[in-house]
Amino acid sequence: MASLLGAVLVLSAIALLGEYTQPRGQLMLNALALGGVCLAALPPSALLRRRGWKAVGLAGLLATSACFALVTVGIWMTPGPDAFWKAAAIASVLAATAFLASLCVLSEKNQTASSRIVLLLSLGATLLASLMSVSGILYEVTAAPHWWTMVLVVMAPMIVLVVRLVAKGIRHARTNVGC
Repeated sequence: MASLLGAVLVLSAIALLGEYTQPRGQLMLNALALGGVCLAALPPSALLRRRGWKAVGLAGLLATSACFALVTVGIWMTPGPDAFWKAAAIASVLAATAFLASLCVLSEKNQTASSRIVLLLSLGATLLASLMSVSGILYEVTAAPHWWTMVLVVMAPMIVLVVRLVAKGIRHARTNVGC
């Protein structure tokens, strides 16, 4: 949160001074990247305490760290090679995958067979979307159907998460009606 506040302060300084300089812009981008990475690292770090999911949490933290390192180098050094930016994009996709997979696991409270199937399907959709994204980046896929399909696949676990949160809210409201 402090990095997001730092980005707001840099943006305010740019607005008050009336001039945009490259270092100020780089500071703002770096603060925004740090804020995003810190938020993305929360669910994987919570998985470190869950038995059986420590490897996923650690992989998520490593992917998030690699993403931040590559984006920071890109912001400050502006490397030219296409391979660097592909690596940064792939690290970002892996960090987003770990974020979404961690949210899916953390939202799973019941140990029923149906909830376990929903969890496995959500994790499968997340992994499929990640593979589609990485292959699209590596092979420079420009076909719209590839990307639209990837968006639809990545939306499936998000919809499951929203439905679970709404159902949990409804259950909570029903139990607290008499209070």
